[in-house]
Amino acid sequence: MRIMTQSVGCAGQYTCCEGCHPRCEYGVGKGRFLWQSRDHFSASAISKNAGQNRAITLKVWYSKCSNADSRSLFNGEAMKTWLAAQIAAQLRRPHGWLAPWMGRVMNRGNLTLYSHAIRSLQVGSSSKVLEIGFGNGSHFCQILDLDPTLHLTGIESSAEMLRLAERAFRKEIDKGRIEILSADGDLPSGSFDVALAVNVIYFWQDPDENLAEIRRVLKPGGLFVIGFRPYETLAAMPFTRTEFNLRTESDWRERLQLAGFEIEREDTVSAAAGELPGLVWIAVAPHS
Repeated sequence: MRIMTQSVGCAGQYTCCEGCHPRCEYGVGKGRFLWQSRDHFSASAISKNAGQNRAITLKVWYSKCSNADSRSLFNGEAMKTWLAAQIAAQLRRPHGWLAPWMGRVMNRGNLTLYSHAIRSLQVGSSSKVLEIGFGNGSHFCQILDLDPTLHLTGIESSAEMLRLAERAFRKEIDKGRIEILSADGDLPSGSFDVALAVNVIYFWQDPDENLAEIRRVLKPGGLFVIGFRPYETLAAMPFTRTEFNLRTESDWRERLQLAGFEIEREDTVSAAAGELPGLVWIAVAPHS
């Protein structure tokens, strides 16, 4: 059994057509979406990111559609729906050439939530910390600064995010302070003092299985620190209609208790400029 950080499913809804640009990921009919071009019509749509309140603009270039059905994709609600789905897929598992940009977007939008969650870790000498779904790892230094003897293990399902984190923290990896693993691997039981998951729980298809796995890898009495956005905030976002598995706070309380966790604290994180409000919960694993 493995802890799922995010989905490993395909993000695209369409298959690339003949003649696509090398960086193109999606096509339809004889038309094509050109992510990079100077000579084609530009259609833009703006949507809000789950981790921030500022607008994100994604541009798609369209060339030579041969029929009205293809061209209709770029009109009104169809375009908004398509772009919302692509944003959701990138938030769930950053991939392709957009992944580095998406990592930076999430870093900016999640700064306050991450800082509050990291301050809640309650680590001590030689603590072993597990982070589930660390993105590009931009906040690793904040965790390492909590204690010079701390060891951090991060698991992530995005190959692009794994590559970026491994490159950025090669020195710390070589020193043995950080271990970066694919989410496909298994973790030993009872091996971590603290587990951290920020903006991950919405992407679990089976929350009960994942909570049971987190309990398994934590030491008795270990802490599970969860950072996430309120249900009502995310439910109002158009891009959460696909990929996201939204649940109310009361539902999460019940599931954590059924998994054997005791919720020690529930903090509300006020929205900073350009960010959304957040929640940070600290749950304690059974002591035996």
